[in-house]
Amino acid sequence: MDTNKFYKTGILTGHGTYRQCSDLFLFREIDWVRVKGKQRPVAMYELLSDDRDDSSVIEFAGLYEQGLKAYRSREWRKAGRYFQECLRLSKNDGPSQLFVARCRHYEESPPSDHWDGIWQMGEK
Repeated sequence: MDTNKFYKTGILTGHGTYRQCSDLFLFREIDWVRVKGKQRPVAMYELLSDDRDDSSVIEFAGLYEQGLKAYRSREWRKAGRYFQECLRLSKNDGPSQLFVARCRHYEESPPSDHWDGIWQMGEK
């Protein structure tokens, strides 16, 4: 599966590249992903801008980060509101669209108590 197509992103990277380049570029963490056949999850990051001082991108990334925190805390409505706000700023943002749908799904059908917030690639 092409991860960029799944998340509707441009450039995704792993933690190593993020760590080496985060002082030069603005990134956002997209999700924790467990690739099919692997046990250890990886954090995925999207390159957002080469301007680390772009206030609109910083605001957007901050809202998304708050959404991820709420999502990982199982606060589905709160997370959904953050992701909806991201969509107000960038209506075609694929990751925000995806998380709005996940939040709605988990609100109706909560995951097990053992849910770890990691997305298993290959799930629909």
